[in-house]
Amino acid sequence: MSVIGDVLFYNRNGASVSDHARYFHGQLRETVGRLPQSEFDAKSDDEVVDLVAAEMRMDSLEVDFEKAEKDVQETTVEVRDQFGFRDGPISVPALRATKSIPFTGDAGLWTVGTGTWSTSMPQGEVSGNKLVVGMVVRTNQAAEAKTHIDRTIQEIGQYLAQQRVQIDAYNDGLPAQIRPLVEERRKHRGAASALLDQL
Repeated sequence: MSVIGDVLFYNRNGASVSDHARYFHGQLRETVGRLPQSEFDAKSDDEVVDLVAAEMRMDSLEVDFEKAEKDVQETTVEVRDQFGFRDGPISVPALRATKSIPFTGDAGLWTVGTGTWSTSMPQGEVSGNKLVVGMVVRTNQAAEAKTHIDRTIQEIGQYLAQQRVQIDAYNDGLPAQIRPLVEERRKHRGAASALLDQL
């Protein structure tokens, strides 16, 4: 038996949604600062806050489990000869069972941790805007493929829920993080204008 794809919601460097949020928070000042002066002057503080928040928000993965496409293909797998009649592995009939699930959002979030750890991590393969989960099993082990796919989909749902809580908290906190930066730029702008008038 072999599971299709890599471990999901896992990053070899340990990066999590919280790390992404901290990185984006660090970019807020630069994002406010690069808004063209004419556009900044023409908008109210609330409008600038909304504009920057829209640019810097994180979009959760939205996975449409109801539209999953199922597929089973006949194949072969190599196994060791249990009785020692042959040298090396032998090929036996097998089935490749998959579900291909459409999703929207940042595909990079499939490889970002949630800050929690489980002994059973879901595995899958991201291809375009679809996540493929499945398993290759010997023909007489078909039931194990269904069990694996059902369990994987359940685990993915749990991880997505954890991720969404963290992303929603980041998005909800953006206006409060951005407003002081907008006010600071407005203050500097006012000081520059005052000096220009004096000159």
